[in-house]
Amino acid sequence: DTAVQDAGARLVVLDFTAKWCGVCKKIEPFYTQLSIDPKVVETGAQLYVIDVDQSEELTSTFGASSLPLFVMLKNGKKVDTVVGAQNTALRKKILKHAA
Repeated sequence: DTAVQDAGARLVVLDFTAKWCGVCKKIEPFYTQLSIDPKVVETGAQLYVIDVDQSEELTSTFGASSLPLFVMLKNGKKVDTVVGAQNTALRKKILKHAA
């Protein structure tokens, strides 16, 4: 919650994942690379990883039942989501909403 509030107008991306989720492990390296992707870095977007087994309150708040779930927030409000390992769609939506 604090990170979302502190971000203000910058995009915050929450990656809901689990150690036991095979699809989550598949997209993990791509998501990690996004944090150093020059175009993403330039936007100031903040990327976080949320382990659903350790953050039950956040998981419940955002309804993370299908994993991986990427929730994009701006000004504290949800602006978009991506479900599954959709690399291209995830990057495009981050760049779109972070602009």
